[in-house]
Amino acid sequence: MVSVSMRGHCPNCNSPLTADELSVNPPICPTCKAELQVLIKANWVYAVLSVAVASIIAGLQGYESIVFAFWVLIYGTIVLFLIKFYRWELHLPIKIVAVPNCQLWPKDTL
Repeated sequence: MVSVSMRGHCPNCNSPLTADELSVNPPICPTCKAELQVLIKANWVYAVLSVAVASIIAGLQGYESIVFAFWVLIYGTIVLFLIKFYRWELHLPIKIVAVPNCQLWPKDTL
C-alpha cells in the first residue's frame, strides 16, 4: 500500500495536490488544469541558516579574514543549493499560487 502525502491545495479549485503532482515542471493542477507555482515559505531563514553553517565550517577549518569570507560565501552557496535541491525530501513549508498572467497585450488583437 502506497501512502500519498498531500502537500497543499490548488488555489483555483481547492483540490488536494500531492508531492508527485507538484514536483513536475511546470506543476499543473490535475482537476482544473491551472498552471501553478510552488514557492518556499520563509526563504530568508534558509539563507541565514546556510551562512551560519558555512561560518562554522570555515571557522573549524581555521580560515581568517578575507579567506574566511570567501569560504563562507562558497560553503553558504553549496548549503543553500542543497536545501533547495532537497526541498521535497525535507518537507519544507511551501505556498502554492497560480501563475500570474503577465501579458501586456491580449492575444486576440484584430
